[in-house]
This record gives sequence, C-alpha cells and structure tokens, in this order.
Amino acid sequence: MDDIRREVNARGMNCSKSNFYTLLKNPVYCGKIVVPAYRDEPMQLVKGQHEPIISESLFYEVQDIINDKKRIQLVKISTADNLPLRGFLLCPHCGKQLTGSASKGRSAYYYYYHCSSTCGIRFKADAANDSFINELGKYVPKKGIAELYKTVVKDIFYQQTGSQAEGKKELLNQIQTENDRLAKARGLLLDDAIDSNDYKTIKAECESKLLSLEAKLTGFGKTAFDLDDCLDKALTNLSRLQITYNEGDAVVKRRIIGSMYPEKLCFDGGAYRTAIMNEAARLIYLINNELGMKKNRTKLDFSSLSDSVAGAGLEPTTFGL
Repeated sequence: MDDIRREVNARGMNCSKSNFYTLLKNPVYCGKIVVPAYRDEPMQLVKGQHEPIISESLFYEVQDIINDKKRIQLVKISTADNLPLRGFLLCPHCGKQLTGSASKGRSAYYYYYHCSSTCGIRFKADAANDSFINELGKYVPKKGIAELYKTVVKDIFYQQTGSQAEGKKELLNQIQTENDRLAKARGLLLDDAIDSNDYKTIKAECESKLLSLEAKLTGFGKTAFDLDDCLDKALTNLSRLQITYNEGDAVVKRRIIGSMYPEKLCFDGGAYRTAIMNEAARLIYLINNELGMKKNRTKLDFSSLSDSVAGAGLEPTTFGL
C-alpha cells in the first residue's frame, strides 16, 4: 500500500500514510455515504446523490485486499542493469535459484549468473541476456496476423466467459444465505431466544456482507473492458516487445519478464524453458508456430488453441501485455 502511495505522491499528490489508508477505506468514492450510529441505530452506508468515480465492486475488492491477513509479501530484488534476469532463473542442474554478480577483470567488470550451491553452474550474463532477447522474438506477432489473432482470442474469450454465469449464481446463493441468516435472527428475537444487542450485531454483520456481495453482483451486468481496444494495445506492445525490452532499464526489463513468465525460467546455457507463460503471449507463440508449419506445407489448424488457453474464471480475462 505504501509503495502505491509513494508512486502517486511522485506524480503530484501529497498524502501521508494515515491519510492514504483513510482514502482507500472511504466509500464516498463509490457513491456511498456513511450515516454514523445514533442511539440504538447502527452505522449504515446509504447511496449518495453524487456521481461515483469507481464501481462498488472495485471498492469492495480493495477492502478485501486491505483486510486480508494472509497477503503475500513480495520480496524486492535490487539488481544491476547488466543482470535483469537475476531472481528469475533456476539452475538447470540442482533447480536452485541463480543469482548474479560481477567479477573484476584487468580493465573492466564481467557479469555472470551463477548458482549459490556447490554445483558450480555459471553463465556469462551477456550471453544469457542476448539469448533471452532472442527468446522474446518467439512472442512477437508475425506480420499480417493481427486480425487472425484477434479473431482467435475473441472466439476463445466468448466461449469461456460462460463461466461468469456460474459466478453470478454463486453470488446469488451467498446473498440468499445472508438474507436467511438475517430472517432467522429476526425470528429468534421475536421468540426472545436472543436479546436486541445480539440481533443488532448479527444484523450489522449480515448487512455488511450483503453490501459487498450485491456490489460484486452488479459487476456481472457490465462490460469490464473494451476487448477490441485491449487486444489492439496487446498487439502493439507485443510487436515492440524486443525493442521495449532492449531500450528499457532494469526495472522495465524485470516488469516484462514478470509479465511474460509467471514461473521461473531455466537457462541451460543455450536455450530457455519454462512450464507456464502469459496466456496472451502463449497464444501468439502457438499461432506463430502454426504459421511456420504452414510455410512448410503443413496443415494449418487452430482448432486446438482454445484448449491451450486457461479459463476466464469469475472475472473476464484481461491481457496485460
């Protein structure tokens, strides 16, 4: 959270840690107004007359992240411009993570990726870096396939977003469960099985969950993004992938590597391999391979591509590239 605060402060905002936390917790941005507790009435959120600047679903998604006690703590890795792959490579012999360092020669420093174990694996950083740039070339769309790529992705997307119906059904079931719980508590109150304080506590909990669930439910009725625009941006970025990587500093390079490869890469001194890659890039790679086989007079068949792309899940699939 504080990394984001520092980033927006660098863009002109002036906000302390405590104020930034308060801003993220303020429902006014999603169109809600806080009505403070008064006498026997608990605090409530009501719809305001102002225009919201974010959706309720986004607001509650942020709250879920803030309140999650099991957040994954990311390890920040500082690295030299000559070692952009440090932290992303695995040793081909023992499987441990490769580190990187410089060795001073007679007149200059020479950089290497090497294993921290006793297996002794070491690669020249220049060779590994150049090989990685060549690896990125596999995911640059071939000339003239933009429309083909968009057609394939859109077809797969519309096939797989049918799972949203299941997500909506699950939310409706959860909403019904909370309503049933509230009705049961009301019945217990009328039967004098619980006192008014217990009822108010249960009511406040149920209403808080219902607000969150109903906000998420509204997101299913809206188009989360413009798919055509998203694909155009992805294709533009992919077409310049090697150039952007080459011209970028270590931070840019590492963002590209992390975006392309969710898992660590293994470099054996001549080639890279990984079990999982970004699905948008993977689809480009598959299409490029099919086109390559077509040039060799092999049958061009994209029927298997939809099975190669992961399902969309509860949210529409997005393409970060």
